[in-house]
Amino acid sequence: MNNLWRALVCSIAGTMLLSSVAVAQPLERKSEVREDIRILNLINNIYLTRNQMLALLTKAREAEIKKKTFTTQLGEITGHSEPSLKEMRGKLMRTEELPKYLTREIGSSQKRLHDLRDKYEEEMLKLGKDVTKILNENQLVMVDAYKPCIIPYRDLTHPERVGQAGAAVGMERLLERIHDMPQTIYQQRKEGILMGAAARLEKHTHKEVDVGKEKKRLAKIFDEARALSDLEFDLKKAELAQKILPEENKVKTEKQRLRKVARFFLSPRIIPVLEEKLSRE
Repeated sequence: MNNLWRALVCSIAGTMLLSSVAVAQPLERKSEVREDIRILNLINNIYLTRNQMLALLTKAREAEIKKKTFTTQLGEITGHSEPSLKEMRGKLMRTEELPKYLTREIGSSQKRLHDLRDKYEEEMLKLGKDVTKILNENQLVMVDAYKPCIIPYRDLTHPERVGQAGAAVGMERLLERIHDMPQTIYQQRKEGILMGAAARLEKHTHKEVDVGKEKKRLAKIFDEARALSDLEFDLKKAELAQKILPEENKVKTEKQRLRKVARFFLSPRIIPVLEEKLSRE
């Protein structure tokens, strides 16, 4: 077998193996008690209402049904491809050329695995988005900041910090200062504040930003914050802090958030956890 053909075979077999592992990862068995504790450490500190718990329970049950369908389809694809993989192994062991029909069959199975994985992830992200509509912005900020733990880390032992955790906390504090600043002082310092905020964004994104464009965008957000009443500002400051991030970062942040939301709130273990908590009310 020549080197080019070997490379092709390795690419097909290796990619298929990685795809199978990537698809199967969400299905790995974990300690149920430990998983329950990680979930409880999060949900106990975001103060879910009864209605929120009921709505989350509905979404988790939807996710459970989709996961069962995914598992069944995954088993069908891997079961169908097993004979072809065994045949490939035998031919490679004997250093024989691989027939085209065999590489086509394996390539077809590989594509089906990719498509199945992508469809499943898309469905989970869609359900994750539904979950974000159930939680309020401060709860979502806490979810962003949460690090899965058995023993709660310091911030989780201080409920008053809900909504004040995570990477956006610096932006929230900046908005608080801007909101409370007297008009004359704000007008005097506005240019410097905008330049400083633009510089922080450049450092955050690790790439050059259009300072003029960013200053105009930030000025609108700052003016919006100043126009709000104290009560309105308290409710919206977390959302405004997220708006400060450039658009290209929001896409990445949103996808990361949805994956984290799905990780906890669409976990099969959240179903018995929520059911038990609801029964104790």
